Order: sequence, then C-alpha cells, then structure tokens
Amino acid sequence: MGAKRDRPGPHRPTTGEAAIRRSGARSRAPWHLWPVAGVMLLLAGGGLWDYLNLIEPNTAYIEDQGWGASGIAYFTDYPIVLRLPWTTALVGATAAPVLALFRSRLAVPLALLAAISQVLLLVSTLAFMDRLAALGTFTAFFDFGVAVVFAAFWGYCRCLRARSALR
Repeated sequence: MGAKRDRPGPHRPTTGEAAIRRSGARSRAPWHLWPVAGVMLLLAGGGLWDYLNLIEPNTAYIEDQGWGASGIAYFTDYPIVLRLPWTTALVGATAAPVLALFRSRLAVPLALLAAISQVLLLVSTLAFMDRLAALGTFTAFFDFGVAVVFAAFWGYCRCLRARSALR
C-alpha cells in the first residue's frame, strides 16, 4: 500500500512539475494550445463579423440570416446598455486566445470576462427584448452554445495556468 501513496495523481504533482512550480519557470506549451486558440479565434471572428453587420443594422445581412422584418426591428436602435456586454464579450473572446498563444496569464480573466458578458447579454436579451420571438430558437441555442464554449475556454486557460504553461 505504501507504493500507492508515491504515485502522482490529479492532486499530487510529479517531482518535475513541483520543481517547475517552485522555481517559477514555465512548462512547454501543450500541442493543443494552437488548435484550441485557432478555433476560438474563428468563433470570435464570426462574432466580430456579426457585430459589424448588426450594430448598425445591415438589412441585407439580417435578411440573409432569415430573420426578416423582426430582426431588422430588433437590431434597429439596439440599446447602448446591451452593446456594452456584447462588445466586452467580443473583445474578451478575441484577446484571450491571442494572449494564450503568447502564454500570458491575462488570458484567464479575459476568457472569464467573455463568458460572463455572453451570459449576461443572452439572459438580458431573452428576458427584456423578446429575442426568442425576434430571432428564433436556433439563434438562442447557438448563442447559448457560444457561452458554453467561452466558459470551457476559460476552464482550459485555468488548466494551462495551473500547469505553468501561462506566465
């Protein structure tokens, strides 16, 4: 039974990992950082494209999305109080993967900011702007999925920081 205690586990770092944490040195970036950050940047890029087309409503774009007149009415005179979490979510979602690629610890709070902002935007628009009726259930579920992905990326960044992959 004594040998079982010496095995590294999720709560017990290996000798090398403990030495890296004590010395303050960072470990190598994991191979999956690039594809994960790339997917996040693609998602953020799509969000930025939507933002640019919807913040000052591009009616052709809105109609191409299948939202029609209700979508145009929804995005016309979009409240400034809701533009703030929308903008914050996009800035955080764009900056966090870039900072993660540069292995900066600032990726963690920015990823959290993006996730919280996305959830606040989704809850606010569903509760107060009748988003479901204006844009449909597919859009609501898609945006919920975006919030889940942002939260998962925050968790991923936290794991990178715990492994000393972010400085």
